[in-house]
Amino acid sequence: MKRSGPLSRDLEKLKEWRRTSKPLKRTGGPKRKTRLSPVNEERREKRYERDFGEKADFIREQPCDTCGDPPPSDPSHFPSRGAGGTKEDTFPQCRSCHTTMGTKGVDTFLRSLDPPRDRMWLSERTEYWERRWR
Repeated sequence: MKRSGPLSRDLEKLKEWRRTSKPLKRTGGPKRKTRLSPVNEERREKRYERDFGEKADFIREQPCDTCGDPPPSDPSHFPSRGAGGTKEDTFPQCRSCHTTMGTKGVDTFLRSLDPPRDRMWLSERTEYWERRWR
């Protein structure tokens, strides 16, 4: 069915309006504070100590437990902190292994290693690093 009459005229008005209207201005959003208040800074330090502690500093000085890359290493948690891992459940991993394990998932990451490993290996490694740290 052919459109004619008021519908076609409305289409012309719409095209004209689009040509003459101004685009919306984008704003940068709310300003963020660059410095934490002393109370928040203290909370952050307490949380860091609770989640990582002195063991994390020791772990950073160790080579990667997965591939053997030299330090510095990331303190990797198994089980993850979201799954209830604590500062005792850390072991050293280089940044690439740590990122890959986080993005691919633990099981896929462990199967991709040569030789393939399982979750029991990770549990043994966290226990080993806990004994070595003490």
